[in-house]
Amino acid sequence: MGTEWGDGTRCGRAGLPEPVAGQPFLPSPVVRRHRDGFTLDRDRPQSVGRVRSFAGNFQVVVRAYAWLLSLGAEGLRTVAQTAVLNNNYLAHLLAPDLVVLVAAAELGVINAVRSSVDALGPLPVAVYLNRYDAANELHRRNREWLTDRDELDVCTTLDEVERKLLQK
Repeated sequence: MGTEWGDGTRCGRAGLPEPVAGQPFLPSPVVRRHRDGFTLDRDRPQSVGRVRSFAGNFQVVVRAYAWLLSLGAEGLRTVAQTAVLNNNYLAHLLAPDLVVLVAAAELGVINAVRSSVDALGPLPVAVYLNRYDAANELHRRNREWLTDRDELDVCTTLDEVERKLLQK
């Protein structure tokens, strides 16, 4: 969609369900919807305050939103199906001996890796956890989950990745 992902410019959450939006500790300001429009609620004494720029990269968000609106539901479905078809075609043409899936070792890695592995289908996959820190409990638990429960081949150093590639 032309927006950066990963360590690039992020916009964060676009909205929260009402039970969460009412929590006093959320960053401030909070956008409130009223009958006649929207307001910024800055009167939040228990808030953690302003975390970063409020709107993210506004131009990127507007461009992505305009693109989505121009496609409509059916167009978006067609774009997604075409992207999957193109990726599968390239994977078939390349017929790799091993796909090295690079993923941040942070929160969300399990779902991201699972989705990617599912999309790759029968292709052999090794997962490289980028910026892995053995002292970080979340990193260790993510690695254990991917290795033990999902039975994936997980590397945490570039030397391990190199060995995997040379074995193939």
